[in-house]
Amino acid sequence: MLQSARNKLLSVSYHVSPGMKLFVFKEDPEDNHVLECALEARSNFIVTEDKDLLRLREFADSRIVTIAEFLTHIAALRK
Repeated sequence: MLQSARNKLLSVSYHVSPGMKLFVFKEDPEDNHVLECALEARSNFIVTEDKDLLRLREFADSRIVTIAEFLTHIAALRK
């Protein structure tokens, strides 16, 4: 089951290697890495439950939303 979910995720995603370092969050460098990847991938959304990232609401061209908000957005597109 986990392998099936992993394969589905891999089929709709791609790997990026950020070419820049950001220092938006001093206290949590992993959050900076999420932003670096989103910027490199030109993401429309960053889907997270991380409170620090969610406080930004957006970064560059990416909207930062919870999982529930993203699912609501996807459901609205299907109508």
